[in-house]
Amino acid sequence: MLRLWFVANILFWEYHTEIIGFKFGANVAVLMLAGTLWIFRKKEIADSSIKVLFILCVYVLFSYFVAIIGPCNDKLSKLIITAPIFSFLIFVGWDVGWSVSDNDWLKLQESAIWILLAAFVGFIIEALLPTSFPDTAIYRSEDKLSGLFSEPSYAAVSLFPVIVILLVAESKKIRYNGILALGALVLFSGSSTLMGLIVAWSFYRLFVQRNIKHFLYESTGLSFFVGLAAIIHHDRFVAPALDRIAGLVPTNKIINLSSLVYIQGWQDALVNLLRTKGLGLGFNMMGCIPLPDVLERAIIAKEYKLQLNVEDGSFLLSKIVSETGMIGVLFFVVIIWWLIRMEKNIRNYNHINRAEYSVLAIQAALIFSLIATFFLRTAGYFSGGILMLVVTISASVKWHRMHISKI
Repeated sequence: MLRLWFVANILFWEYHTEIIGFKFGANVAVLMLAGTLWIFRKKEIADSSIKVLFILCVYVLFSYFVAIIGPCNDKLSKLIITAPIFSFLIFVGWDVGWSVSDNDWLKLQESAIWILLAAFVGFIIEALLPTSFPDTAIYRSEDKLSGLFSEPSYAAVSLFPVIVILLVAESKKIRYNGILALGALVLFSGSSTLMGLIVAWSFYRLFVQRNIKHFLYESTGLSFFVGLAAIIHHDRFVAPALDRIAGLVPTNKIINLSSLVYIQGWQDALVNLLRTKGLGLGFNMMGCIPLPDVLERAIIAKEYKLQLNVEDGSFLLSKIVSETGMIGVLFFVVIIWWLIRMEKNIRNYNHINRAEYSVLAIQAALIFSLIATFFLRTAGYFSGGILMLVVTISASVKWHRMHISKI
């Protein structure tokens, strides 16, 4: 079930299916069915899973009343339909994380290789048969392939968590495969989002894990691929990335549309937080009318005649804070605190065997990589990131209760 959970949330989320009149990624349909079978086949549901479901039900009820009294509620039907589905998936995901074994987590490394092979086959097919991928022609004009995904940034946020599973492996061969996969992703689909994730990962290795050896090992290997991409695609690889970074600096000059959208996401989160007095708009209510009156939205509408990412904020942090208010802010604070605590326990706990260490390393790396994607580029609650995070957090909490809490 753990491997199905990750495969579905990484490869299927962009292929939409209709459920009760709403479009969901195919991952939702697969996991709703698998989750139902999981619950009915289990002899006993974990107590912690029941508690999580209770908390979710209370929050959904609270969110409904927040939406009713909020500044806009024209998307109330979306809340009513999607909240129960999301709650069920979180409930199942937590129970899966609580129930699976260490061996199941170690098998994710094998699954990661197959996922990456499927993704790279998609890149190759797009390169050989570009006419079969008409929707991604704009990205191919920049020498970026999307393959199984709708755009290079989604390829980055979907595949990067898969790659870090390999990068933290105990086996040098598997770690080498991870560096090779990351380098290949840079060459095939080197988006600014991917560059941001690589920088964040380097920071994590150096300052959070304090693992100078692996930082140097990965940096040396990756530098070759980044340099090669810069040589081959300088105008379409280096220049766009620099433009996007420059676009994040306050200026009167319009430089990069992606930068404007990203800044708009931060502005939306702040305005929604303030205009709801910290309560948020309500679950999945982002994009309700009136939209936040922010500068970047006005610039995008005036200069580009577009209205972009009004419902997802461009990245998940923006959406979560907009819709859950201070609860969302607290969510990110707690998750980051938990990650730091995990890293401290991994370093200081003397009774971890090699298998446990590998499992904890996978879980910590996944939590970090998923949080990093939430700050950079994600499409929504059902795009896979949150669902994978819940499983990982659940497993790490169980390990902590069984080991650290007994000391």
